[in-house]
Amino acid sequence: MKVKKWLVGLVTFAAMAVLCAVCTGAEEYSSGLWKYTKQSNGTVYISAYSGFDDELEIPSKLNGLTVSGIDDEAFYGNTNISKIKFNSNIKYIGNEAFRESSITSVDIPSSVVGFGTDGNTFVDCDMLKKVNFNAKTSIPVSAFENCDILEDVTIGDGTTDIGESAFKDCFSLKKVKFGRNITGIGDYAFYNAGISSINIPNTVKFIGRAAFMRSKISSINIPSSVVTFGSNGYQSSAFSECYQLKKVNFNASAAVPPYAFEKSENIVSVTIGNATTGIDNCAFSECNNLKTIKLGNAVKYIGERAFRYTNSLQTIVFGSNLRTIGIEAFQYSGIRELALPSGLTTIGYFAFEYSSLETVIIPDSVTTWVDMGIFKHTDAFGRCENLKKVYIGGAAMPMDDLGGLFAHSPNVTIYCTKNSQAHKYAEKYGIACSPKIKPINTTSIKFNNQQYTLAVGDTLRLYPVITPQNTTDRIEWISGNEDVAMVNASGEVTGISEGEVAIQIKSSSGKKATCIISVKKGIKSSADSVVKKNISLATVGGAFGALYTGKACTPKVIVTYNPFTVLTQNVDYTVTYTNNVKVGTAKITIKGIGNYTGTVTKTFKITKLPKVSGAKLGGRAADALRVNWTRNASADGYIVEMYKNGKWVRAAKITNKNTTTFRKAGLKASTVYKFRVRAYKMIGSVAAYSDYTATITARTNPSVMKGVKIGGKAKDALRVNWTKNTSAQGYIVEMYKGGKWVRVAKITNSNTTTFRKAGLAKNTAYKFRVRAYHMSGKTALYGNYGNVSGRTLVR
Repeated sequence: MKVKKWLVGLVTFAAMAVLCAVCTGAEEYSSGLWKYTKQSNGTVYISAYSGFDDELEIPSKLNGLTVSGIDDEAFYGNTNISKIKFNSNIKYIGNEAFRESSITSVDIPSSVVGFGTDGNTFVDCDMLKKVNFNAKTSIPVSAFENCDILEDVTIGDGTTDIGESAFKDCFSLKKVKFGRNITGIGDYAFYNAGISSINIPNTVKFIGRAAFMRSKISSINIPSSVVTFGSNGYQSSAFSECYQLKKVNFNASAAVPPYAFEKSENIVSVTIGNATTGIDNCAFSECNNLKTIKLGNAVKYIGERAFRYTNSLQTIVFGSNLRTIGIEAFQYSGIRELALPSGLTTIGYFAFEYSSLETVIIPDSVTTWVDMGIFKHTDAFGRCENLKKVYIGGAAMPMDDLGGLFAHSPNVTIYCTKNSQAHKYAEKYGIACSPKIKPINTTSIKFNNQQYTLAVGDTLRLYPVITPQNTTDRIEWISGNEDVAMVNASGEVTGISEGEVAIQIKSSSGKKATCIISVKKGIKSSADSVVKKNISLATVGGAFGALYTGKACTPKVIVTYNPFTVLTQNVDYTVTYTNNVKVGTAKITIKGIGNYTGTVTKTFKITKLPKVSGAKLGGRAADALRVNWTRNASADGYIVEMYKNGKWVRAAKITNKNTTTFRKAGLKASTVYKFRVRAYKMIGSVAAYSDYTATITARTNPSVMKGVKIGGKAKDALRVNWTKNTSAQGYIVEMYKGGKWVRVAKITNSNTTTFRKAGLAKNTAYKFRVRAYHMSGKTALYGNYGNVSGRTLVR
């Protein structure tokens, strides 16, 4: 039976001409409980189903016609269907085809090659838990958005992209398995999703804006295949506000995009790989718990506010090619010690303002301090109240910034060589200065060759021989004609146009050398020989001395080639440790790599945490013992152990070193117990322990007396009875007399539970009390009293 639908719209006259083109709906046909529409290729699309089945199979044919698709809204709001099976001819699924249905699981077959352009295929399917998506196309826009209990998603190898908002607000999502051909993850694809772990395959080239924003991921690894990130023009926010995210490995062949991890406040460590070229604005801003940053060697710049408000920051490892630190890049960061890398040329204003810096080393390569324009201030280290030591070698200083470089950092002292720019800057602006570092002057400079060739557009790195290699002089590079070739502070020459140009290098102590570079189109550029520096000239510093933990001790080292040049581990040198497990003398070997050669060694002592002293019994009761000791200034806290059932067991962990007492309650009366104490100190996540104190042995007091009462009376006597105390060896009986308590009996047999006091006055009230005792060596231990009153008889 044919049913013809017409959509008629009645609108204003001005709009009627537009509506006429679209108001006629597709012709719909019926076959039993099915309705369908015919397609131009002779196949049909399912348009509706009027049955009540909970498990449904899409037929292969209806009225002899092949079923090749599901029409828009075909099962929209169908609350009967829980499972559906597609036939192998299905190639297309329309917009909102299963929206708000009760489907619980779905397998999208590989025959599907297209979806409605508006998507929303399974949006708001509140009962959907599992999806197998094998379509040979992209997952459509908002395909599974708001599927609240969706947990498990498997994406087949035929699927190419994940569409915008595909799994947005899927709060319960736990598992996503990617196919091997996914190339893109769209904007908001996993926004606010419950996924905690995800493995982005190395086929992915694009990650969209806010793709994982507010998701529950705890770690993320971004492969080098990723070359593009989505943005709204100024921010990506791909992983921002991911509050469970703790670890980031970023190796995309692009810069970390703007705002990428902003406000992911629980990130602890960030590792940037060697494929990543930079870190854009606000990339890790407000990551308050970030502690460790390691930058790859391809990172050339850190953008504005990139690590702003990283209050917990402890360690930064810079790559070898970092050239620029942007405006406010580390403003309000928690970093305390900082050795800026050799090769860094530009530092933006407010770069480290309000940071926790205490010591900073500024390399000779710094030539530019970005100021605030009309005000000239740089304030790069402004308002750093804890900053005390600044080491500056031959770096250029912003001589006209009115002293703003360290504005409102009242405790700064500049350590430099005499008559250097740093010395002159300090004197000009009244900053404390110690120009006492002995300069290491250059004695000679020469190029490996006098003439080089360079193709237009190419870059040639020059490696002149500078003697001594660890000079503290400022080294300056000069191009004789920047229209032909330009040279930067690291000796990298870039060919601009054809011609010959003289490139000069000179030191601040007056030594210089010149070479000629011939720049031409289409020629092979020269390659200069790297002159490796001898690392034996370096100084190895750091927090030497380590506490014994039973595990390998690997104290951090700082290797400086001169007082103003800090080398980078695994770029300039490697570190190995020997004899570093047991108490004694350990050795550190620094081996030059990259542009350095040779070795230098350093020894350090491994010692035990000082032993706790003054441990003793501090008090006792029938059910408790107190142990006291002297405060251990080297400790973080203490471990108290008790001997129980033939072995030592922990009784308490005290996390405050100022707490020097512990009371163990719940003990048995008149019983001997043993205790011992040791100090601990945390070295990262490993505890160092002291030796134990001598064993403290003590007995609890006897228990309180019970059942004390008057057991008999006479005109001149009273009898006191009590219940046998199993913790006692005997009893002490006292009577109140003459305004005080006086002993009237010591009973040495614990089985004796009565005492008669004779010689009393008739018709007179008397008070008695009884307590148990137990001898601990020569010391008598007493329990609490039991009291009773009684009156003698009249006659």
